Amino acid sequence: MADENGKKSVEEWGAELIGLETEKKWEELLAQAKKCVKKYPKHPGGHLYCGVACSRMHQYAESIPFFNIAIDYQPQFGESYNQRAIANLHLGNTEKAILDLNKAVSLEPTI
Repeated sequence: MADENGKKSVEEWGAELIGLETEKKWEELLAQAKKCVKKYPKHPGGHLYCGVACSRMHQYAESIPFFNIAIDYQPQFGESYNQRAIANLHLGNTEKAILDLNKAVSLEPTI
C-alpha cells in the first residue's frame, strides 16, 4: 500500500519486484527495478532485480554492474554473488564465477 503521497515503501517495491520475477515479466521487472533504484538508491534489492532482469534477457554484461552495486550495499547476501556467478558463467568468466559461487555458498549454504 502506498503512503498518503502515493509513494511505495521499500517493502512494497520488493513485493512488486518479486511478483514480476515470478511472472517472468523481464522487461517490466527491469523498468520497475530501475524506478526502485531511483527512489531507494542505496537499497540493494532494486540493483539485484535490475541485474536479474538483464540476465534473464541474456544481457549478461549489463547485469554485472547491478550485481556489483547490490554486493557493495549488502555484502553478506549470498544471492547477489550467486546471480553474478551465473552471469559470469554465461560470459565465459569461469574463474570469477567459481569465486562468486564459493562466496555465495559460504554466506548461504543452501543456495
